[in-house]
Amino acid sequence: MQNLYNDDGLNIVVKGFCPVDVLEIWKAERLDSYRYLRGDYLVKITEDNKTIYITDFAGSQSPRQLPRNSTIVIENNEIVYCKQNWNTTKKYYIPPQGFERKSSFDDFFQAIDDAVALRCIDSPTITMSCGHDSGVIAASALKQNLKFNALSLRSIENEDVLEKRTKLVNGTILDGFTEGSGHDFIVNFISDNVVISGLGADELYVTGDDELLAEFFADTIDLYASRGIEHRFPLSDYNVWKEYFSLDERVIKKANKSPFKKYMEALDFPVHYGQKVSFGI
Repeated sequence: MQNLYNDDGLNIVVKGFCPVDVLEIWKAERLDSYRYLRGDYLVKITEDNKTIYITDFAGSQSPRQLPRNSTIVIENNEIVYCKQNWNTTKKYYIPPQGFERKSSFDDFFQAIDDAVALRCIDSPTITMSCGHDSGVIAASALKQNLKFNALSLRSIENEDVLEKRTKLVNGTILDGFTEGSGHDFIVNFISDNVVISGLGADELYVTGDDELLAEFFADTIDLYASRGIEHRFPLSDYNVWKEYFSLDERVIKKANKSPFKKYMEALDFPVHYGQKVSFGI
C-alpha cells in the first residue's frame, strides 16, 4: 500500500500502515517527525537533493535495507544525519534507573490491545493458527469488538484448540494444505486488502535472530504485496516489545513467551500448551 503526498515541493511515499498525516508532521516537526509515527511503515521524504528515511520499530517494510526505528537523512549521496531511536546494541529492554521490573501484566496487556487496535482497521484478515502469537492478536481483536476476518489452515495444528478459536471468532479453516509455506497457500483465499499476523514474534521475543526476522518479513511482505495485500505486525510494536521486557525476568523465563499465554488465559481464549506449531509450515 502506498500513500503519496505531493505538496510544497515534497515527495513523500509511505509504504505500510502509518495512521498519521505525514505531511503535516513533516511541516511542523521536520527531522523530529519520527516521534509521532507508529505502525509498520517506511516513510521516504524527498526534497531537492535531500532524502529522509523513517523506519518503524521492526523495520518490517525495509528489512536488510535500513536500520530499525531510525531517522536517516541523505544529502548529495552522503548520510548527514542518523538517529537510532532505540539502542540496537541492547537486545532486551532495560528499565530506566530507579525503576524495578514489573510483576504485573497490566501494562503489557494494555500494550497488546493498543497495538492490535491501531492496526485492526479496514476489516483485515487475521491469519490464525493454534499458536500463541496469532492467538493473542485474535483474542485482543475479539475482546475489543474490532471488525476482522480469520483464516486458518488444517494441517498439523492442534485440532481442538483451532476449532474452538475458529468458533469464537467466526473464522474459516482451510482444507487441502499439504506442505510448503502456509502463507503461499493461504494468500490465495484472502479477499481483504490487509492481513494481520504474529510473524516475527519468535525472533523478537525468544531467539533474537534478527537475520531470520528480516528474511521472514522480506519474503512474506513481497508475497502479499504481489497480490495487492498489506501485511501488518502488531506484536512488533515498540510498546509491546518494551513492556514485555519490562516484566520481571522470572516471569518471562518460566516458559517461552509465557506472558502471551497469560494474556489468552486471562480472556479464556483457547491456548495450545504442547510443542509450538507454526502457521508457516
